[in-house]
Amino acid sequence: MDFGLSGPEQAFADEGVCRDTARVFCDELVRHGTTTALVFCSVHADSVDALFTEAERRNLRLIAGKVLMNRNAQPALLDTARSGYDQSKALIGKWHGRRRCLYAITPRAAMCCTPEQLEAAGALWREHPDVFVQTHISENRDEIAWVKELFPQRRDYLDVYAHYGLIGRRAVLAHGVHLEEGDFEHCHASGTALAFSQLGEDECFPDGAPPATQSRQAHSTMRRMKASQASICEARRYSLGWCAWAMSPGPQTTVGTPSVLRKMPASVP
Repeated sequence: MDFGLSGPEQAFADEGVCRDTARVFCDELVRHGTTTALVFCSVHADSVDALFTEAERRNLRLIAGKVLMNRNAQPALLDTARSGYDQSKALIGKWHGRRRCLYAITPRAAMCCTPEQLEAAGALWREHPDVFVQTHISENRDEIAWVKELFPQRRDYLDVYAHYGLIGRRAVLAHGVHLEEGDFEHCHASGTALAFSQLGEDECFPDGAPPATQSRQAHSTMRRMKASQASICEARRYSLGWCAWAMSPGPQTTVGTPSVLRKMPASVP
């Protein structure tokens, strides 16, 4: 199975594509009134530089990072555990806390990373505990089964990230559609947040709310990053290599659990 978006994502090896896409992407966020977003860049470090440069020009608060991905994608989209660590560390030094830019260590998903890469990502977070972590979890059942095959020694999908030190305060896991009750309790106890897009997940469950939504309603401590649907749709048209969890400004937009609530885009200490 190939997790990469092959052609569109490989185009980000071109610095010009990075710059042009970042410009349009940020323009579209502004056009739809979205001033804060948590963004997956591509595997290319230049995509991060381009995005933060354009964000600075518009005074946007973006939390973003270079994707870490060293298996199960096209060869041109793979890094290594060492290169991913080194590039991410350099980008943290360059961008984290610079004006309104914040960095997120970004393993794309467990099935795209070897144990060595996840271990390196966890080590990097321990070295820089004030940055964020973002990755994907439990989007569909095939993915869950695949992760179990790749990490048979781990109890479940969430346990993979927990084992490598990639959950906790400032960690954001995307989707979480098929997480179970014990997973939500673990997220709550550790301060791990879930990013849930109404736009995508509801289309998978036309007959009712997905399990993740039902559990959030029971666990008020798990807050949805309310997605600005128009912003995501428009941004994705121009940015096929990126995924944005865009948040509408306003007092209802929060991330985390009650002990670590943050109104975005207010400053994050």
